[in-house]
Amino acid sequence: MENLIDREHEIQNLSDLVNSQSSTNKIIVLSGISGIGKSGIIEKFKMSKLISNDVITVKMNKSSVETIENLQYFNNIYKELEDFSIKNSSLVPTPTEYGIRNFGNLLRYVFYLLRSVLGLGDAEPLAEIGEESSIIRKKDYIIYLLNHSNIILNIDNIQNIDTQSFELLQFIIKNTKNKTFIFEYTLGEKEKTHFYNFYKELIDTGMTVKNFVVEKMDFSIAKSLAPKNNSFNFDVIEKLYDASQGNLMEIILANEQSKLNNSNINISINTLSIYEKYIIYIVYLHECRIDKNLLYLLCYQVINNHSLIEYFKSKNLEELIANLLNKNILKIDNNTFLSIHDSIKYELDKVKYDPILFCAYASIKRYYFEKLSKTNDFSILEQLLFLCMKFSDEELFSLLPRLKEFLNVTVKSS
Repeated sequence: MENLIDREHEIQNLSDLVNSQSSTNKIIVLSGISGIGKSGIIEKFKMSKLISNDVITVKMNKSSVETIENLQYFNNIYKELEDFSIKNSSLVPTPTEYGIRNFGNLLRYVFYLLRSVLGLGDAEPLAEIGEESSIIRKKDYIIYLLNHSNIILNIDNIQNIDTQSFELLQFIIKNTKNKTFIFEYTLGEKEKTHFYNFYKELIDTGMTVKNFVVEKMDFSIAKSLAPKNNSFNFDVIEKLYDASQGNLMEIILANEQSKLNNSNINISINTLSIYEKYIIYIVYLHECRIDKNLLYLLCYQVINNHSLIEYFKSKNLEELIANLLNKNILKIDNNTFLSIHDSIKYELDKVKYDPILFCAYASIKRYYFEKLSKTNDFSILEQLLFLCMKFSDEELFSLLPRLKEFLNVTVKSS
C-alpha cells in the first residue's frame, strides 16, 4: 500500500511539527483529497522512529451523520482509548480502574449511597462498564488518559464530525496539556467554506494549529503501487491519475481494462461477480466498516436471492474475501474489521438500481430489525434510520415511535 513508498519528506515534516516545542497543545490538520495518501502517511508516521509517542487512530467511515446528533465520533474516541488502556493496563488505568481511583467518583458514590439508605433514591454503582458510562465520565476519562500518557490522537474523516462530538472534542483539547492532535480532513466532500470554518474554530481554541497539505505524489514513484502486470497501459493510467488530481486508488486498482474517461475504481467494481458485489455492498451499507463475523452471518442469512443463498452455502467464504483483499477492493484491520476505501464508497454512492444492492439491503435491514426487537440500543435504531432513509423505505415510519421515545428520554435526562 501507499504507506510503504516515498513520503519521507512528508514524514519528516510531520515529525518536526510533533517534536517542536510549544507552550500549548498542537493541532495538525492533515488535508487532501480522497485517496491522495493521508492515511498512508499516518501509518508510515506511526512506524517511523522519529517520534516516541503512541499514535491512536480513530477510524471514521460514516459519511452521513445528518440523521441525528449521535456523538459517534466522541464515542469512537472513547472506545479506541479504552481498547488502548486494556492492552496497556500496566501503563494506564482502564475506565473501570479510573472510576475506582477517582476521588470525585468516590465522593459521589458515598452521596448516592446515603440517599439510598435514607430512602431518597437508588445507590449509584462505583464503576460502570465502559460502554454504559455517561458522557461526563467518558469525557473525564479521555482527558485523564491523554494527560497521563504519551498519546497522539489521530481522527480520520474529521470533516464529518457531528456538532456535539466537536464541542466535546474542543473541551477535551482545552483541558489537556502538551498534547498533539491530528485530524485527517478529506477535501472535496464538503464545500471549501466548511474547511475554513472548521479551521477557524480550531484556531479559536487558542492552540497551535497547522494545516499540513498532502500533495499529489509524483507518478514515477506512485506507479509502483499498481498490481504487478506488464500488460498495463501506463500512459492511460497516468492520465487517469492526473485527472483524479492524485487519487492513488486509480493506480492501486489499475487493470487491463483501464481506459480514458472511465475510472479504474468504477471498472474494478463493475467487473466483480455478483457474490463479490454482495459482500462489498454489505460492507458499504454498514458504513464502510464491518466486523468479519457479522459479514459472515449476513452472507449465510441471505434473503430474496436463491443464487446467492446456494453459493454461500457451498463455497468457501474465506477464499472469496481473500480474493477481494488481493484485488485491494477490501481492507482488513487487526484481522477483525473489513472495510472499503472512501474512493470506492463514493463510486458506490452512485449505484441506484443494482438488484444485488437491494438484496444486501434486505439482509442487513432484517438483521437490525430483529436486534431492535430485543434491545433499546440507540445505535441499532440509528443504523436502521440511516438505511431506511437511504433507500426511501416506508418502514422508516415504523421507527418513528422508537425515535420519539428515545428523544423524550434524552430531553428528560438532560
